[in-house]
Amino acid sequence: MGRIGYFGGTFDPPHLGHLAIGRAVLASGLADQVAYAPAYVPPHKQERKLSPFADRLAMTEALIRGEPGLWCCDLENRLRLFPSYTIEVLAAFRREHPADEVALVIGGDSLVQLPTWHRARELVAEYRVITFPRREWRPDWRELARFFGEEGAGRLRQGVLAVPFQEISSTSIRKKVEKGEKLDHIISEGVKTYLEKHGLYRGTEAEERKNQR
Repeated sequence: MGRIGYFGGTFDPPHLGHLAIGRAVLASGLADQVAYAPAYVPPHKQERKLSPFADRLAMTEALIRGEPGLWCCDLENRLRLFPSYTIEVLAAFRREHPADEVALVIGGDSLVQLPTWHRARELVAEYRVITFPRREWRPDWRELARFFGEEGAGRLRQGVLAVPFQEISSTSIRKKVEKGEKLDHIISEGVKTYLEKHGLYRGTEAEERKNQR
């Protein structure tokens, strides 16, 4: 029986901060593997135009290639749920990995908002939650204890990684590509090569300004 951390996100693009998270989860001993799972978002329900799922999956594969214990999962694209509730995605993932213990990997900002999630109490009772810190995140543990109970809040606290987090923004990367700026030390060479080959994010900034009018 293994322990898999399910790490979902848009990964548009994936960057070295995402890679650091997977490494930190493994180093913590809370999981033996981390499954990176690009999110499925219906084209007609996007606040901004995301890159196609195939591109985001390929870039994520390029980011973690050769990294022991890290792998990509296309589950959300196969499920195509909308709305996509985390507890339903995890249940589907667990069905595909019945011999493994499944945990959820989230950021500190998501931990703060966790009480607002669909079937949040059930989610925390059913799955370990592994949280990576974010800049200026301040969870209210008393409020979390009121919602999830002392035991639930204690489990959440135990899942917080005691590591610094490298703050890198996918939005800033898209803007740098648009402006032709250097991407050293924020994305992997594999992701950089993919961006250059497929011309992703060219014109992204202009398109976003247009959509905001």
